Parts: sequence; C-alpha cells; structure tokens
Amino acid sequence: MILGRVFLAMLFIAIGPVASGQSNPADIPSSVFASLDGYTEAEISPDGARLAYLYPIDERQHLVIHSFASGANAVVPPIGGLDFAWLAWANEETVVFSMRMSAVRNTGITVETEESRLIALNVMTQELTPLIKPAEVTGRTGSRAAREYYPEPQIQDDVVDWMPDDPQHIRVAVDEDFDGRWEVREVDVDDGDYRIVRNPIDGIQNWVADHDGEIRLGHGIRNGERRVLLQDANGDWPPLSDIDWYSEGWRPEGFSNDADVIYVNAYGPKGTVEFRTLRLSTGEFVDVIYSNASYDADNLVPDPRSGQPVGVAWTDHQQRVEYFHPDFARLQATVDRALPGSSNFIRSATRDLRKLVIESRNSFEPGMLLIWDRDAGSMEPFGWMNEELDPELTAEVRPVEYESTDGTVIPAYLTLPLGADANNLPAVVLPHGGPAARDDTSYWFLSQFLVSRGYAVLQPNFRGSTGYGWEFRRAGRGQWGGIMQDDVDAGASWLISEGIADPERVCIVGWSYGGYSAAMGLIQSPEVYRCGIGINGAYNLPQMIADGNRFTGGTRWTRHIGLDGERARSVSPHHLADHVQAPILIIHAEDDHRVVIAQAEGFYRELEERDKDARLVTVPHGGHSMVNASARQRILDEVEAFLAEHIGN
Repeated sequence: MILGRVFLAMLFIAIGPVASGQSNPADIPSSVFASLDGYTEAEISPDGARLAYLYPIDERQHLVIHSFASGANAVVPPIGGLDFAWLAWANEETVVFSMRMSAVRNTGITVETEESRLIALNVMTQELTPLIKPAEVTGRTGSRAAREYYPEPQIQDDVVDWMPDDPQHIRVAVDEDFDGRWEVREVDVDDGDYRIVRNPIDGIQNWVADHDGEIRLGHGIRNGERRVLLQDANGDWPPLSDIDWYSEGWRPEGFSNDADVIYVNAYGPKGTVEFRTLRLSTGEFVDVIYSNASYDADNLVPDPRSGQPVGVAWTDHQQRVEYFHPDFARLQATVDRALPGSSNFIRSATRDLRKLVIESRNSFEPGMLLIWDRDAGSMEPFGWMNEELDPELTAEVRPVEYESTDGTVIPAYLTLPLGADANNLPAVVLPHGGPAARDDTSYWFLSQFLVSRGYAVLQPNFRGSTGYGWEFRRAGRGQWGGIMQDDVDAGASWLISEGIADPERVCIVGWSYGGYSAAMGLIQSPEVYRCGIGINGAYNLPQMIADGNRFTGGTRWTRHIGLDGERARSVSPHHLADHVQAPILIIHAEDDHRVVIAQAEGFYRELEERDKDARLVTVPHGGHSMVNASARQRILDEVEAFLAEHIGN
C-alpha cells in the first residue's frame, strides 16, 4: 500500500521533518528551496540487498549505501572539489560512480574544462578505486603536450556496456591521448586494469554496443560535421552515405535483440521526432515505436538491468515513458494506477525484476522515491527528495499559450502565487537555458521560490526550444536576439495585456542562455522590463564563439549563435551595454567553465563604465549548474533582495 508522507529516520543522516509552523508560502525559508534534492540517482543492487543513492549533507551530495536487512547506511563524502554525478551497480558488491569537476588544462594555452572521473566502491571492504588509468604514451600522438601538463583523460564516465553477463568488467569509451578519437576499454571494476576492445577512429567520440556486447555503432564530430559508423549483421561497415534511409535523415540510436534490426529516429512525416525499428539487410522499416503529431520523442529508455532499449521517453507537459517492451509496459501501468497524476519512472530493478525502485515527480515538489516489492505486494515510500518542503504550500504549474509578434503561438507555463488572484501581480519572465532545451511542469526550485515570494512566473518555450517538432526548433536557429527574443518579450506583453502582471512591475530572469535573454530583454524592450537578472549567462557572443571552437564539436554548435545575416556583436549584450536602461543583477560562478566568468566580468565592466545600475555577484563554487546548496542559497538571497527593491510589493 502507499504510505502517507512521514519522517524517515536514517543512521548517520539527520533528516528534518516536513516543514511545520508555516501557514503560507512566504513563511518557507529560502534555505528549503536552496537545498539539494535527496534520494537521487537511486539504484538497487542486483540481488536487492542494498540501495545506493545520493543525499545532501553539509550542502553537498554524499553517496549513501543502505542495507535493507540492517537498516544501516554507509556514507561516502565527496572527494575534494569533485561532485557526485551518477551511480550504478556493476555487481552485488561494487558500485561504480561518476564525479564531475571544473578544471583548467594547460596545453600551450589555458583551457577551462568540465571533467569527469569514474570510481568504484567495494561495499564490503569500503575500498575506493579509480577506474581509468592513464595509458602509456607509445608512438606519435598529436596532443603529447596535453599529457605532459595533465595526464588524465578529461571525460572518464562514458560507459558503453555494463556487461551483465560478466559483472567483473565494464566497457568505457575514453579519449586517452587527447586527439578527439575515443577507444573502448574493457575495465576490471576491482583494480582498473583494462584491455582495448575497440581502437579509436577519426571523428568518433561515442560508441554503442548491441545486445551481445559487440561494439557496432560509433558517432561523433569531424571537421564540424556529424560522422556515423554502423556495422551490419554480417560484420561489415558499409558507407552510410550510400544508404537511402540514412541519407533521408534517419539516425541509428541502438540495437534490438535481433542483430539485423536497429532503432532509428528522425523528424518523421508528422514533423516531430519519432522512433522506428529498421532491418539493416533490406533497409526497410519494421515498425513505428513512437510517433506523436505534437511532441518529439526524447530518447530511448534502457532496461535498468541490461541497458538495452525497452521504451521511449517523451514530454508533453510532463516527462513520460512509453514502453514497447510488454513486461515494462505492464509494470509502468501498475505504477501509474498506484500514483495517479504524477510522472512515474522505473528507476532501477533487481536482476529478477521482483523489486523495483520508483521515482515519482510532480510540479508541487521534487518528488519521492518508493520501493516496490512485488512478492510482498507493497509499494512503500523510501524518502522525499525535499523533506522540508510542504507541497500544500507550493503552486500549480499550468500550461498556457500566447501569440508572438508575428502571430506564432508560443507554448509556455504560468505559475501564480498560491491563493492569489491573477490580477496586477509583480511578475517574472523566466526563459530557459540551452537554448536547445524546453520547460515543462516539473518542479524547479527557482520558479517555485519566486512564486512563494508573491511573483507570477512565466516560463516561455520560445522558438528554438526542443520538443515541438522540426519547424519550431529550426525557426530559432541563428535567432539569438531575433525571433527567440521576440517570443520571450511577447510573453511579458501577454502577461500585461491579460491583466495578470502590473505593467510597472515586470522583471526578466534567466540562467545560461536565459541569462543572455534577460540582458537582451532589457536592451531590446526597455519599455517592458523594470529590471533583469542573469545567472551564469552568456553576454559576449564573439568570445563565446571563439571559446566554443576550441573544443571537439564546438563549430557545430557555435554556428547557430548570433543573428543570421548580422555580425555576432550586433546582438551581443557586452557590445550593447549602452542600451541597458533598467537595473541588472549579474550572478556568476567562478568555476563555471561552460560559460566562463570572464563573460560576466567583461559585461559588468562595460556597464560600470557607462554608469549603469548594475551589480556583479560572484559565487566561489557551484559550476554552471550551481550544484551545491550554498551556491543556490546565494542566488536566492540576491534574487529576493533585488526583486523586492525593484518590483516587490
């Protein structure tokens, strides 16, 4: 049965009870919104004896190993400046986990990077073992300088195959000599010893194994263009450029249990991304796995035990999974009946599929973790991802639509303060990052915090957002400061015209690309916005393009930065600082190596030299996503004070 929301006592971890003494959302301390989610990345061991998950302690995520038999927990703290990213069981005694960090590499020039490390934990001995060893330098390498300055591979957590039939080993793709070509290693999870099972090939950075563990698919970037290699059922590697289905836009994504049948996706006849199965020997489609006239397919969903595809993820207003594997389809239907109105996901499962970990989310709170014991006939909560947040005091996120300046209908999400009339409210327009991303109704700490402080929040999915088909996404390409910005600013105008927002109290706030959009909103629509806030935003587009082009695949992405037909500086906030009239708050992490802090510092100097009302706040540690609670707390404190000063009640 489903239990009510209760306090779960755990050894070594002090978890507070559900927030009490709060009668309205404004009573919720900002620290509740800033806290990191608990019980994330949860994975049950193959035999069902233990559960591994991440839980925040002292403002950073820790790895917790819970024993179902004893109820005890072993806790592994983060290592130095590395933060936990994900985890998985290699076998009953070994948890493999990824850690991420920001770093600086010196290869004749200084390059700021995002890095990952792959580490194994033996839960019996508590011994930690780094799994990716630096390779011996043999012969000529085009990047010897990189090894001399920084010998470890940058990305170490690309697991190609978990090898369930050989739980002593996993297969990992690694660029060990820094030349943009990735090999595949078969790694012993006890000591990191390895053998190479797939030699590197020019332009291939990603490898995919079939159901037998054979590496048969490789893809990546060469000279700014996508390259794909695919082995057929006969063991041959035919040139895909000569094959009709590939030339027509269909891309291989994974393998079925039939060696001659693969999963492919493309923008189909409906204009949205769909998945099909295709027979290699004939080039003919076998079946349509997912197709929707309104929404794109997102990705294949793997069997949590073997990693082989069993379903397709997609998003309408919330994230969903449609399983084509009948066993998982039946399991998902049972979960959805037990937890109606939520987005429910089969997070993990034992080898025999008798015990499953379920993650359930909604717009009111980050969600909860449940253990479904099919033999016992029970589905019991294990923990809530934010124990202190009272979902009775959070607000509903609801879908809306409005017209942009050219009449195009823009999907968006509106959240109003709990119990407030939708009339003359202070409002925040909150464009998402990416820009190739999208918002949905899922809980997000920043938007719910803003709503708790009395602000109406609009999250527009402007053109260029993913999820709504090719034409909608294509329309945003090369439209930084153009159509994409028009769509965002039209959302602010819609709030005013509908009477929802007080026209004198509208602010634009954004993160990453959203930070760029916030700055451009002040520049292009000064009559609409009374203030703006950028968090880890991109402000100097020529510099953004130059920085991106120094990385593998960078030119493929940076070619769409800016406004078609114009120089990048024409829509670059750094170069348009003189046009900023309203107060602006710039928040940036010092260790953000995706959008470096120099972007924020340079923009701020341009504003300061022109006596603009600007404030720069630097956060010492948090990275691009602000992955610790102290970074998020600083954001919320600064945002709350700034908005209260400029558009608050």
